[in-house]
Amino acid sequence: KETGSSDRPSSREGDDVTGHKVGTRDEWQAARDELAKLEPVIMGGMLGYGPFHYRYASGREGDACKLAIASNASYISLYCFASDAKGYVAERYVGRLGRAKIGKSCVMFRKLENLDEEALVALIKETAKMGLVA
Repeated sequence: KETGSSDRPSSREGDDVTGHKVGTRDEWQAARDELAKLEPVIMGGMLGYGPFHYRYASGREGDACKLAIASNASYISLYCFASDAKGYVAERYVGRLGRAKIGKSCVMFRKLENLDEEALVALIKETAKMGLVA
């Protein structure tokens, strides 16, 4: 073993052993920087960022977060409450994220290594910057 080498994954961009894109530390830092601009909260037992209050034309209202993460018994859910005239942000990442079930604003996956990190970082950054258009 070379001096100074490590068994930890490198910070270089490329493909990992599963064939998914691996983001660089700079990309992850950029995602963390976007999240740092949002207020962290615990809401409904989930870690959330960017809490907001919503009210529909029907009068229904409630509280949510731009981004939230929940760990369930068999999967992890990442909630991305962001949309624009083109639709919900999470739905744009179908086919890009890897092995995940994606709804309008929820990404469910079993293990982080099943996801394309580059696409995940892009989803987090896009959601953090955007609002929710009803």
